[in-house]
Amino acid sequence: MVVRLVMLLAGGALGALTLVVTRQGTSYSFAQTTLGGTTVLLVGGWAPMLAAALLPRRRLGPAALLFLTGAAWFVAEWDNPGSTAPIFTLALVCAGVAPAVVAHTVAVYGGLTRASRVMAVSGYAVTLGLQGIATALWFRPDPVTCDCPDNLIAIADEPARLAEMSRLGVWAGLVWSVAAAALLGWRLLSATRARLRATGAATMCGLAFLGLTAAYHARGLDAGLLGSDRTDRHLWVAEGLALMALGASVVADLARVRRMRRQLTGVVTGLRAVGGASDLRESLARRLGDPDLVIAYPVDDGAGYLDERGHPVDLDKLRDRETTPVRRGGSLLAVVAHRSGLDAREIDSLVSAVHLALDHERLNAQALAQLADLRASGARIVAAGDAERRRIERDLHDGAQQHLVALLLQIELLRARAPDEPGLADAAESLRTAADRLRTTARQLSTVLLDSAGLTAALAALAETRPLTVTAVPSQRLPPILEATVYLLAERASRCGPSEVAVTATSTRVMATLRVEGDVELGEVADRVTALDGQAVRLRDGGATILEVSLPLGAAEDYSFSSGA
Repeated sequence: MVVRLVMLLAGGALGALTLVVTRQGTSYSFAQTTLGGTTVLLVGGWAPMLAAALLPRRRLGPAALLFLTGAAWFVAEWDNPGSTAPIFTLALVCAGVAPAVVAHTVAVYGGLTRASRVMAVSGYAVTLGLQGIATALWFRPDPVTCDCPDNLIAIADEPARLAEMSRLGVWAGLVWSVAAAALLGWRLLSATRARLRATGAATMCGLAFLGLTAAYHARGLDAGLLGSDRTDRHLWVAEGLALMALGASVVADLARVRRMRRQLTGVVTGLRAVGGASDLRESLARRLGDPDLVIAYPVDDGAGYLDERGHPVDLDKLRDRETTPVRRGGSLLAVVAHRSGLDAREIDSLVSAVHLALDHERLNAQALAQLADLRASGARIVAAGDAERRRIERDLHDGAQQHLVALLLQIELLRARAPDEPGLADAAESLRTAADRLRTTARQLSTVLLDSAGLTAALAALAETRPLTVTAVPSQRLPPILEATVYLLAERASRCGPSEVAVTATSTRVMATLRVEGDVELGEVADRVTALDGQAVRLRDGGATILEVSLPLGAAEDYSFSSGA
């Protein structure tokens, strides 16, 4: 705010000083005493200064050059007998510098390149060095023919050398202004649509100013000096209008960017969470005209990038797209992968308006990734538990159970040889009971039929020993971890009373609906459902309990295991 106020006050003071100087030496000024000339003089200088004061603080470079553009326009009127010696001397040096400042301003505003840097440096060398200092050194006003203040940097009064330097300055100014106009014209022809929208108007204003400057220098070739006749005054008026248009184009572009920022402000507080996604990416993609825009958020440990859903993003696979890092306070908020040709300045302007939303979404993406890791860890634990139960069941079946059966056969052989031997019958019966209980325990740990024949056969077998009615089961096999979960749900429900189960599957989820007469406690099976990122809803229907369980299908496929595990 202070910098803007200083710019406005300084611009007003420079304009007022210029008006005073031109009023004291009217015949030496293009503005003369007409209302139109005075308007062009003042508004032509104030327009870029006002635009400079309105630019944001982070664009201090273009703002400073815009201010100097207006100042150079005013200074050109100070080589006037109505000024003082210091002001007169400054005007002799800087009278022709306005075209160089305009070219430099437009180049910086649209993005500096090596060619534009050469253009700016050579422009200052011609206008300040040759047309300004080198010419002023040989000019000492004659008090008889010119009622002018002293030239404080004059080293001699040599009219011949002054004429030579003046002619050389006119030629150099013409060549430079034509070359600079050609460069700006090429930038317009080769610019992308986004760059044209952002800086095209300002570039065209600079091109017009340099074209008028070239025409002004071309008119002075014959005389070897820059004139001030009626046609030259018309060129000066056109240059002033070009400066007005330059200031207006900068203000218009600033208004456009601010309007887009206001339109995007709603996403700061309006993140729409649907499966972890938000409308921030869609909003930025729509504003930038790139539907395939990707926003990658860095992981805190530097292990990679995430999208808004918390899924990993491999920037190496996006080599056909340009990437623009977005930083705030020295920290990397995100990397925007976009189509080539987009203006990085426009991207920065847009995302700076929603940096809070970007930071919010970055944290949300990291939280989603951590939640996905926790869910994956829970699913791995469930799968590992199932695999361990299968191993224990196999060990019981192939080990302890077979030993008990072999021992029972030996006792039966002993009974056949000694039928009257006391205790053999009791031992045989105890072994049968132990073998049955061990077989039951093994089946509770893991159902071999479920592994080999699937959920349909396993539920049908369970219905033969429990008060369970199976009304629907998918014909296709499901991931083993989900088949085991549904089977355990049915087994747990059928312990509590007469039950009914229906299982359906879509391309994304498996749904199981269980109706139990009475109440039912799922126990550790409920934890299993949660670990698999599933949902369980309990409803009451009179004296019955209805359980609606939904399990995601895609994620479970990553943790399936073979029947031989």
